[in-house]
Amino acid sequence: MAFPSPGQRRREVGPPVTIPRRLGWVWRTPPEALPSGLEAMLVRAADATSTEGPGGIDYAANYRAWKRALGPRVLPWTRLGPTASTDGIASAEVVAAAAPGELLYVVEIQGSLPDTEVVAFANRLRALVPGALLGFSSYPTRAQASSHGVPWDACVAAFDLGLPQVHFPNQRAELARVVADHRGRGVHIAVSPGDDSGWAAAATTGITQYLGASLWRHGLDQFTAWAQQLGDVQGGDEFDMATIADLENAVRKVLNEGTGQGQASWAATSAAGFAATQALPDRLDRVDHVTQATKEAVDALHLTLTDGEVQAIAGAVAAKLSDLPPATLTDGEVQAIADAVAAKLIDIPLGTVALDEASITGVGEEVSNRVADRLGPSVIAALRAQLQKP
Repeated sequence: MAFPSPGQRRREVGPPVTIPRRLGWVWRTPPEALPSGLEAMLVRAADATSTEGPGGIDYAANYRAWKRALGPRVLPWTRLGPTASTDGIASAEVVAAAAPGELLYVVEIQGSLPDTEVVAFANRLRALVPGALLGFSSYPTRAQASSHGVPWDACVAAFDLGLPQVHFPNQRAELARVVADHRGRGVHIAVSPGDDSGWAAAATTGITQYLGASLWRHGLDQFTAWAQQLGDVQGGDEFDMATIADLENAVRKVLNEGTGQGQASWAATSAAGFAATQALPDRLDRVDHVTQATKEAVDALHLTLTDGEVQAIAGAVAAKLSDLPPATLTDGEVQAIADAVAAKLIDIPLGTVALDEASITGVGEEVSNRVADRLGPSVIAALRAQLQKP
C-alpha cells in the first residue's frame, strides 16, 4: 500500500493490510519453539525510550533472542505514554534500533499523551523503516480509551491498523462498537483467555471476519492449549509470510495424489519412473538377445520340422523370455519379439523356404505354454497373430 510523506498527519484508509492471522504476545519470557496454532509472535522490544524493564530485563536483547530462534515469525511491539515516556520521536528511534527493518511495528498506548506525540512517533518510525505497517493497541473502544486519556482519534488517523484489547466479557459484548470505532482501519483482535472464558468467540470473529486474532500472553500455564485452540479456527484467505510452509505442504499433498502403486510418494514415483527410463536401453538389448536366440535355433533346422525340433525352438524362445522380470515388456517390445520369431519361422533362410501350417501351430502352442505365466494373454495373442501371417 502507498504511504504518505512523513509530514502528512491524516492517513487515508487504503487497501486492506495483511499480517499473520494468529499471533501470540510476549512480554518478557525467553524464546521457545513457535506454539502450534500460531503463525508468529509479537515480542516486546522496547518500553518507549528505554529497552530496560522490571527486574533488569533487557527487552531488546530478549527480542533478538526470539528473532534468532524464529526469524521472520517474530515481530516487535513497544509502549508509548504513561507509565513510560511520552516522547514520540525518541520512542520510535529506540524501537527501530532494537528491531530494525521489520514489516510490522505495534505500539501499546494506554495513557494520556498529546496527539502530536502520536503523530511524531508514527512519522518518525515510517521515516526510519519505509514501507513498514504500524499498528496501535489500546482499550478497545473510543469511549473507554478516551476515558484514560488515550488520543483515540489521533491513533486512528496515524496508524494503519488497530489491535484492540478485547480482554474482558463486557468488552467482547461491544465487539461491533470496537470495529466501528476504528473507522475503516484493519482490526486484529487481541484476546486474553485468562480473563475471559468466552474469548474464543471474539477470536473467531477476528479470524473469520477481520485481520485475525492474538493471544495475551506467552508464559501463562495454558498458553499452549489456547494457541492450539486458536489454530483450530478456520477462516480468512490472505496469504502471509507464515503460510509458506502451509503452501509447501499443500503442493506436496497435491503431487502425492499422483503416487504410483507400490510407491510411498510422488517423489518416489518420479524417481522410479526415471530409473525405468534409464533401464530401457538394457531392456531393448534383451529383446535383441531373444531375436538372436531364435535365429540361432531356427538356422540349424531342416525343411520339415519334427516334434523335437519344435520343442527346441520353443525352448530357446521361452528360455530367453524367462530372463526378463515379469510384466516388464512394453507393447513395442512385444511386437519386436513377435516380428522376430515370425520372420525366422516363416522365412528360412532369406525368404526361400516356408514352414508348414502344422509346424507354425506347434511352435505357437509351445511358446504359449512356456511363457503364458509371464507375458499374459494379450502378448500370446500378438505372438500367435504374427506366427499365422501368410
